[in-house]
Amino acid sequence: MNRAALVLRTDAAFSFLETTLPTGSLNLFGVDLEVTADDSLFLDELGRVLGSGHRLADYPLASHVMRVHVDAANGEWGKVVVHGDDLRDPAGFLLSFGSATIPLRAIDGRDDAVALGDSDEPLFVFDGDSAAFRRVPRWRRILANFLMMRVLRLRSEFLFFHAASVGIRNAGVMLVGPKGTGKSTLSLALAARGHAFYGDEMAVYNPIDGMLLPFRRPVGIKPGPRASAIESALSRTTATPDEEGMLRIPVTDVLDIADVIPQALRTVIFLKGFGPSAAMQKIEAGRDELASMQPIAASMQDGTKASHVFQMIRLLSHCQCYHLTAGGPDETAALVERQLELAQAP
Repeated sequence: MNRAALVLRTDAAFSFLETTLPTGSLNLFGVDLEVTADDSLFLDELGRVLGSGHRLADYPLASHVMRVHVDAANGEWGKVVVHGDDLRDPAGFLLSFGSATIPLRAIDGRDDAVALGDSDEPLFVFDGDSAAFRRVPRWRRILANFLMMRVLRLRSEFLFFHAASVGIRNAGVMLVGPKGTGKSTLSLALAARGHAFYGDEMAVYNPIDGMLLPFRRPVGIKPGPRASAIESALSRTTATPDEEGMLRIPVTDVLDIADVIPQALRTVIFLKGFGPSAAMQKIEAGRDELASMQPIAASMQDGTKASHVFQMIRLLSHCQCYHLTAGGPDETAALVERQLELAQAP
């Protein structure tokens, strides 16, 4: 039997099923994702996108099952079939997470197809539970991200943010800012100082109980300044950057850190860019801070947008909020640590 691992690490919370096709399964926030594919490299990519399993011990989560089959072995086009959700407009949903690196666009006169960049040829053509996809050079990454977003959509009670998250003194901290403001760098620098690492690209918040949940995908490390401990650890790895210059590796490859549990979110730090030295100022969050929260599209479905905006307002009103101008990574992490430990001291 042909078997393939869905992740690159051997200690991830995955169970593998023997089948005539490579198969993997994982639990992502209570959603059991079962995938069969005739392309084992796609399963590797899905593992890199999703990280290790996220079954949270002793944390109540409703159960869902999503089953996916990918047929991509031959020709210019592949096919994916998804069972387990009620997504009625997959083309619109896919368009909602296009980015500068994956420039998706609608095709005039068609509501069943999505194109990539300047191409006039569809990238995806949807038909009910199935979709044909063109095997462009990055098709594995695009499809893996599409499936991840569909899984997260099933957890509509959560808010997912483009943010990093850590725990300091047993309290959750979310680091918010536009791309390139140092969220990954700061979260790793804080983790290198012994604080809990939850994730560097996506923060998960449960408005029902106010808890920040870990979502440890492989960390994205860009060229540029890094905490000294991270720089030292990277010098001992053999990992190579991807085509965008990003080094994506499990955080445990660079830091000896333990698993973490959900913690109450107490602090939101808004990264405001870089300066000659680190500076941090406590603020009363307002409209500008709310606008910069960057919820992920899977969190803002039709019918939930208004309630989730209200939940974000409540989140900010219950948290201590700060503006942070970053300096060097170690200096900035030390400042954040000092400020928050003082704020949380009895």
